[in-house]
Amino acid sequence: MSDRQAILTQTRAARSQAEQLLGTLLESHGAIAQGGRPDLYRRVVGSSSVEQAIATTRRLIETYDRILAEAEGRPAGQVAEVRVTGRSAGPWTVAAAYAASRMA
Repeated sequence: MSDRQAILTQTRAARSQAEQLLGTLLESHGAIAQGGRPDLYRRVVGSSSVEQAIATTRRLIETYDRILAEAEGRPAGQVAEVRVTGRSAGPWTVAAAYAASRMA
């Protein structure tokens, strides 16, 4: 398997994991909403931590979709700026490796 294929496989796997996470977050959000307890974090910030995690995960999935579309030669939708404050192991490393391979 070439490096490119390995990166694409890792990116697809990371996207799949992000979809699973999104499903879990959505279920949790529904359970929390039914709990009826006040959300102090939401009162201070304007949205709950689960809502912020859902939005972030959706943006991550959109980013994976754009990476995969470009790699497969398909037209991608609108490109949004994605800022990563730090480097970490995992999906962001795969995305960065893919971007670097496209510039080489």
